[in-house]
Amino acid sequence: TIAFIPCSLRDVAKHTIEIVYGTSGKRLRLRASSALQREKWMTAIATAVATPLCLVTLAPATKPTLDIPRALPYRV
Repeated sequence: TIAFIPCSLRDVAKHTIEIVYGTSGKRLRLRASSALQREKWMTAIATAVATPLCLVTLAPATKPTLDIPRALPYRV
């Protein structure tokens, strides 16, 4: 689970985002370089959290192959 922590006016002025995630409530604080970048990050995080994992397209898994050359016939 991921949630945004309510921010203060000081955090908004400093372009800071704080989120809490995981079962133990780990906190992550991000600082953007501008207000526009902060809004983009918040939108991207909210979109990523709202997207169900089943809608994410993953590349198909491929089996690793091992090509073993055939042994040459033994001649005396």
